[in-house]
Amino acid sequence: TADKHNGSAAMLAQDRSAEWAGPSQDLSWGSSVRGGQCYIFSAYLKVLGGDATTTYDTRATVAFTFSDGSSEYPKISKSFISTVDGWKKMEGDLCVPSYTKAVARVKLTISGPPAGINLLVDDVFFHEVSSTLYSSWRTEADARIEQLRKRNVNIRVNTPNAANVEVQIVQTKSHFPFGSKINALELPVNTKYADYFFDNFEWGVMGYRMKWRAVEKIEGSVDWSDADPAFDLMESRGIKIRGHCLVWAVDKSVPDWLRYNPFADVQQKCFSRIDDAVGRFRGRVIHWDVNNEMLHGNFFVRRTGSRQIRYDMFRRVKENDPNVVPFLNDYEVVRSGAMTQAYVDQIHEFLDNGAPVEGVGVQCHFNKRPDPVIIKHRLDKLATAGLPIWVTELDVNEPDVTERADGLEDSLRVAFSHPAVEGIMLWGFWNEPHWKPYASLVDGDNFELNEA
Repeated sequence: TADKHNGSAAMLAQDRSAEWAGPSQDLSWGSSVRGGQCYIFSAYLKVLGGDATTTYDTRATVAFTFSDGSSEYPKISKSFISTVDGWKKMEGDLCVPSYTKAVARVKLTISGPPAGINLLVDDVFFHEVSSTLYSSWRTEADARIEQLRKRNVNIRVNTPNAANVEVQIVQTKSHFPFGSKINALELPVNTKYADYFFDNFEWGVMGYRMKWRAVEKIEGSVDWSDADPAFDLMESRGIKIRGHCLVWAVDKSVPDWLRYNPFADVQQKCFSRIDDAVGRFRGRVIHWDVNNEMLHGNFFVRRTGSRQIRYDMFRRVKENDPNVVPFLNDYEVVRSGAMTQAYVDQIHEFLDNGAPVEGVGVQCHFNKRPDPVIIKHRLDKLATAGLPIWVTELDVNEPDVTERADGLEDSLRVAFSHPAVEGIMLWGFWNEPHWKPYASLVDGDNFELNEA
């Protein structure tokens, strides 16, 4: 078509019969795509013929069909595009496993909008990332740590006889925030659990007991009794506390009495929840995750019919506590590269609409030892938004405890060495209440240290 982003023409995908239908390209296995390698993808898209008020979930996938007839469809990029966006860039990355099965076909496809919505596609880029040797990456990361996280200390000792003086320095606190999720029911009653937490962490966050579903199970009956003992104990021991989370954009995580009531005043209920939680812990909670996982749900937008409520939530938080730091928080932005650019776009959207977003939370739930080089690539992309990044939910779910330990060390090193990362929170440490079966640091009733 003459409507193009660059060059002489763009590809028009029209007469689409389903969401999965879209432009595609076969890629040659063994040359264009190879097992064990990582790839960067980008393309410019334009939506035609859609409703100007609708944002379309658009995705790029790389389909692998094997000689035994089975298939895999990993997502390489996801973007939210409307007709008013004009040409919009979607980006992502993909690390291809070293498949043991023979690969018969590889196909790159762009799809997502419903049938009848036309797409223009231009400037498609799919390129192998030059591999960085692990030793080189670690050397570079250690050099950044030396520069970013360490300072020279001069100590003067006045003594008439310095020959036999021994000076011992013990670090008692860390300037860089390091913490963990806690189980609010265990902390006040389990001495070994509490001892391990207070001996190793300076920040804490409750995984469940401060969420709306936990606090207001019945409409109008707000109960903080499960959260208060753990909160008070952490506060008394000097632990800094993150609030997680005020509301949640994913339907299944909204209180049932609100989710299933079609007549509810959703905005009023949402603002009342924010007023109660932020007001109650004003000056005591350092961060709040405001509307959790908005890349994966739109409950409040859909029920109110307006995207404005998302921005107003952040304003409401600051009205209740001007000193608290409101965070976005989402997943599949570091573990996967499919939504990294979509998260950057979301950050800019909120800032452009005047929402006082002051921190970016990245959940890092790794299902195996991650590649630190590609993690840094994704953190670099997120850092372009210009806001502080916190690793808010880190774990490595790996049965081989040696691999788990190495994966956790790599994850911590890449985050700690990144200039945009300002804090790291583990998502638990003890195997008993951990939400993942192979992600613990300590095991059993005696809290025995494992390799991780």
